[in-house]
Amino acid sequence: MTFGGQTLQGRILRLRPIGIEFEPTHAKGKLTIPYEKIEKIVAQNTFIIYYGVQDTMVRGRLLGVENDRLLIGADRVSAKRIPIDEIITGISVEDYDQSFWKRQRIKYRHWRASLALGWSFEDGAIDKRKISPFLRIERFKKPTRYVLNLGYAFEEQKTADDKSFFTTKDEFEGFMIGEYDVTDPFFVWGRPAMDWDTPRDIDLRLYPAAGVGYRVFKKEQSFIQFPVGFGYVYENFDGFGTNSYFSLYFGISGRYDFPKGTYLDVELLYMPSIAPFADDWLYRSRLDFTVPLFDPISLKLLLANLNDDNPSPDVGNNKFTATMALSLEF
Repeated sequence: MTFGGQTLQGRILRLRPIGIEFEPTHAKGKLTIPYEKIEKIVAQNTFIIYYGVQDTMVRGRLLGVENDRLLIGADRVSAKRIPIDEIITGISVEDYDQSFWKRQRIKYRHWRASLALGWSFEDGAIDKRKISPFLRIERFKKPTRYVLNLGYAFEEQKTADDKSFFTTKDEFEGFMIGEYDVTDPFFVWGRPAMDWDTPRDIDLRLYPAAGVGYRVFKKEQSFIQFPVGFGYVYENFDGFGTNSYFSLYFGISGRYDFPKGTYLDVELLYMPSIAPFADDWLYRSRLDFTVPLFDPISLKLLLANLNDDNPSPDVGNNKFTATMALSLEF
């Protein structure tokens, strides 16, 4: 491959919207070379490339870039010319045939999913058992983005004097996000959500919200954005009745994909009551840091901070949780 006046030998790993991911023969690590900097490509392998709003597929050898077009085919004269700003993904036929997971990621190129499981067992003065499953599914395809996020945690323990285990954690949280790009960088969004937390006396909480958002950064599936809008909160507490209110919604969310499959996902939201202002509120902040171990298994760190006006004097308003888990990444 020739770019910027220099020629490198190596292996093309995949084609991304921003460039070609390349592994040099005589160097460690990977490079992502922007298409506009590529002058010539000499590749022996045949590649499968998807591009355009219709997800058009083309096969052939990579030949180079001319006039913001990627050339793919048998020779430069008869080559198919693909606009570089329409490229979605691409991979060699050899990699496609040899790897089940690569085939699935190409086939479901607009999707990504994470299925994680954290667990712990402790035997001693206090015996503990804890399990924390987690599922997140996302679909990115312009002009939409959809997210399904589900998390559950259960823990029980007993001391030497106890005859049986008693529950110390039984909590669930789930939400969906739907976004539609109106005009870059503005979008409209909706976010239905619910949770329960038995030890904190929360039998059920519903807090749907909707509004508009502004995206300050977008690169492939990495982004930073600020959603704002209105919401409604309904709460049913064990022993303390129900509570409901209309709220404002202020949020920050973002994702960044690092090299080699590592990624960081962050979300913060604040829902204060409208009248009286901020007499009731919900605050949520979450961080998901995932590092690949071997395909498709990764190590995941999940941090969550929850704050709300819980009426139980024995519970308090704030809760912080840290979980380490193994995850299957698709």
